[in-house]
Amino acid sequence: MNCPACGKKISTSSNERFFICPDCGFDFRKYIVAGKIRRFFSFLLDFFFIFFPIATYRFMTYFLEKVLRYFYIIENRHYGYDVFSFPHTFWYYSGYISYGTSAFSLFKYTGILTFFIFLLFVAFDIYLIIVKKSSYGKKLLGIRVSYLSLSLPKKLDMFLRFILGLLLIPLSFFTIIFTKYSQGIEDKVFSTILVEERKLKRLYGDFFNE
Repeated sequence: MNCPACGKKISTSSNERFFICPDCGFDFRKYIVAGKIRRFFSFLLDFFFIFFPIATYRFMTYFLEKVLRYFYIIENRHYGYDVFSFPHTFWYYSGYISYGTSAFSLFKYTGILTFFIFLLFVAFDIYLIIVKKSSYGKKLLGIRVSYLSLSLPKKLDMFLRFILGLLLIPLSFFTIIFTKYSQGIEDKVFSTILVEERKLKRLYGDFFNE
């Protein structure tokens, strides 16, 4: 490998986490750490991919509730009774399949479907964070999480880091700006950094992979 600062060749073994140049003393972690702008956009993408399913679910339930009420209004005008004062089961077991009953079934099953799609979406993002040391936004921008020693973090550390990061998002933005390796509070606690996979591979090859 060659030092990205002075360009001198450094001989290392295939599994050695070598990150200080012996000639110029350059810290390779400063070279491979993800930039603040890249981190910011990865956060925006993560925010979008996490909250878009939530917003979709809320929109679907709101929209279907409006549809349900619309069908009830039509039914009131058609049959001349107030459907809000009678249970659905009365009309169903009396042999009437009303507009309201059909709309209620649509509301119920579509709401359940969108809720499970939302759960799958969030579950897969948690899988990426814990197992792949990344997330939706980080994957798209070629970023992953590493220990300061340039080794892969443990799954429990990744999960706790994820929870702490959610709780301390505003404070982490502040620390990312002023810390040496652009670390958030969760990074400081678990001794992690965010690295660019492209630069990491250029220096170390594939030894960083699981």
